[in-house]
Formats: sequence, structure tokens, C-alpha cells
Amino acid sequence: MPPDLDAPDYLRIEVDLLDRRTGSTVQSERGLITVGPLRVTGGTWPPPGMERAALEGENALRLDGLRIEQYAPERPESGGSLALLPAWTAATSARSATARITVLDATGAVVTVADRGLGTWHEIRNWRAGDRFVDELDLDLPAGLPSGDYRLQLAIRVDGREAIGIVGTVRR
Repeated sequence: MPPDLDAPDYLRIEVDLLDRRTGSTVQSERGLITVGPLRVTGGTWPPPGMERAALEGENALRLDGLRIEQYAPERPESGGSLALLPAWTAATSARSATARITVLDATGAVVTVADRGLGTWHEIRNWRAGDRFVDELDLDLPAGLPSGDYRLQLAIRVDGREAIGIVGTVRR
């Protein structure tokens, strides 16, 4: 979407507000606060803090950047989790879009796999050529995962066309 234009109706911001006195989250009756209308402004793409990334293959999305966040286990029986924040540019609208995240060990063996829908924050039926958006893909890691470097493979399938690639490394 070109900068300095009014954003379409489907764009919105969902905000969690924090009450400084109590430390609790303040929410509306529907569970979130919606702000709009929005205006798209110029800036860098992909957003700051993202590494350049690319996938092999063609479909309705281009991966422009990625940030990987690693979270410690919340419970002893958990292995922690990863959040992948991919920055996409849409080539066209789509009917279906899914992602498969695969964690590989140093030998290339599969450690864990997660299938996720794309369009968490930007519904796929609303994609238009040139739209840019950041999505979020979460993945739980298995308990007892040994220390070491693990490669992340991302495969996306949009309307039956697949793109795939190694998009990063995580150190445990």
C-alpha cells in the first residue's frame, strides 16, 4: 500500500492498555480496544529489527524480513517457545494460506513441526497487490531440547503454490 493514503476499512489496531495503579490489563466489553481509521505513512520496509529473509518458490506472498523471538519455558515440563514475525508483501489476494515451521537439529533431523494459518493480523481475503504486513507464527519447543544450534525452515502454501527456505537459526 503506498504511503500517505487513508487505510482501507479492514485495517485496525488492537490495543491492550495497562492500568498503572493495579498492573492489570484494561479491555473493552469485546475484549479489545479498536482504533481507527488508520493512515499509512512512509517508513522502512521491512520494519527495524528484522533480518532479511527469502523463500524459494513463487506464490501470492514475498517474505521481506523476519524477526525470531525465543521465550523461556513457563513451566518445567515445557521446552519454551518461538515467535516468528515475518514481514510479507502480497502480490494478490488469496483464498487460503498456511505456514509450516520446522525446527531442524545440526544433522538435519526434524525436532518439531507446527502448521499455522497465515493472515493472523491481515485477513487473506483482504490482501491486495502491494499490501505489506507483519504476521505472527508461534511454535512450542519440546521439553528437554539439548543445547545447540537449530535451523528454522519455513514453508508457506498460498492457494496451492508453495515456497520454502531456511529462514534463521536459534541457539538453545
